[in-house]
Amino acid sequence: MTRRELLVFVVVCAIAIALLPLFGGGVLWTRPLWFDELCCTVFVVKDSSSPFDVIANVYRPGDYAPPLLHLIVWFVGRLTGGVTPVVLRSISLVCVSLGLLFLYATLRRRFGRAPSAAGTLAVASHSLVLAHAFEGRFYGPWLLFAAAFAWSLGVDGDRARSRRRDIAIAISSILIPTIHWFGVFSLGLMCAAAVAVRGRRWREGLRLVAPSAAGFIALLVCAPMAIVQRASSTGMLWVKELSGQQVMEMAWLFWLPPPMVLAVVLLLAQSLRDVPPAAPAATSSPSHPHPLTLLRSPDLAALTSLALMPVVLVVLSVVLQPSMVPRYGIVAALAWAPLVALAVASVGRVARVAVLALLVTMLCLGAQRTIAEKQEFADLFAVLRTAYEQAKVARVPIVFTSMHIIYPTAGLQRSDSMPARYLDLPDSTIAALFPEPGMEPIRKKIRLDRDQARGHARTYRFPILATQAQLDTTRRFFLLATDVSLPGGYKDATLYGRALFPKHHVRRVNELLSIFERTK
Repeated sequence: MTRRELLVFVVVCAIAIALLPLFGGGVLWTRPLWFDELCCTVFVVKDSSSPFDVIANVYRPGDYAPPLLHLIVWFVGRLTGGVTPVVLRSISLVCVSLGLLFLYATLRRRFGRAPSAAGTLAVASHSLVLAHAFEGRFYGPWLLFAAAFAWSLGVDGDRARSRRRDIAIAISSILIPTIHWFGVFSLGLMCAAAVAVRGRRWREGLRLVAPSAAGFIALLVCAPMAIVQRASSTGMLWVKELSGQQVMEMAWLFWLPPPMVLAVVLLLAQSLRDVPPAAPAATSSPSHPHPLTLLRSPDLAALTSLALMPVVLVVLSVVLQPSMVPRYGIVAALAWAPLVALAVASVGRVARVAVLALLVTMLCLGAQRTIAEKQEFADLFAVLRTAYEQAKVARVPIVFTSMHIIYPTAGLQRSDSMPARYLDLPDSTIAALFPEPGMEPIRKKIRLDRDQARGHARTYRFPILATQAQLDTTRRFFLLATDVSLPGGYKDATLYGRALFPKHHVRRVNELLSIFERTK
């Protein structure tokens, strides 16, 4: 990768980012912080006066993750004057952009400009990559560190020993498992692939990945934190049990998306033609790629191995805990790059231009969908916040039934004097509302939300809890909830309220607010 290409990459990214606000993309940065961003990132950092406090707050646990993201956010917040939604989302955007740069540089070692750009665009257009380029969580940084590790395997590739390569491998290997606990599995996949491609010369492969031992040592250092977090999460797992539907969703998301299907079709078409592709110009490609070259290359093999992350998640779901969450497999999107680059390198110039145009179109459409989704979220909570401010005038408790609503609506205003309350239901009431055996998923979901609220109340003093018994004797209060957010069988605030508080008269103020007044 030349300096000119680096400059072009930076300019293209800058133009693309600058154009986003013109098409409504400003909401990607400015929308309200959602539940995880607030409780697991912002609150941990805002309650910390030093890096040591950050680590202590994560250890409490303030989040069920390693502390690297929180340390990054804390330092950036100190430099920028605070952790705002724009600052938080910009961190992820920078990480994803740098990850794509490392990806392009890795592909460029063995492919021309067009195939390398195609492989990079294929990853950039992935729905998860687009979404998490604007989320204040650890998925964008994880993508960056995985791409950096694969790139580091090819540093000074013509030399048997390289101090620069060893340092790059060691640093990136430390970053991967300290940004996400599952990062160690992505690191293990890439190391195994780098050794496997050496075949009988596996000892060379072991020497190559030896510096990655630093990452596994870092994980061992953080192990006490992981043990405490796991112990504190007992009975609070929100991920559903493994199912065939989850496996199919993962397969469609990572193994059968349009870029991968396109790559396979192009490779099959080329093999059926049985015609060697034209050699690319010497000025645009180091050498003509061949499938065997791909298999022998540790850096590209490392990227390709990440396609197995969904399989890893299936295994973890069986032996450890339910783990089939699409974003936990985000690094699997990196596996697209080598295959797409190889496919594009196998076709002629006209076909390359057509494929690049198609990938750019897919990226634009994906960005448009992401903007629409985030705008919908922003619109919903703009209405909820308006209703909350309207209810505050009455100076009575404002009750929420969902952690995912109370956090974006009132989380940034947390204080001991705020009127927002979370409805803390006892197990007996939950069982009475949902008595049938088949209703256990509903009961479990309510208990999970409630238990999280109790834990957060102890850790952050937010949300402030209001038990059913307390509200039963409260003369007047509001219920703020969307009908959709209420549990099955009670998708109406009036119906739900009457079931919980029969001593109160319920009157609907609007679609979101209901007022309860004690009559007995």
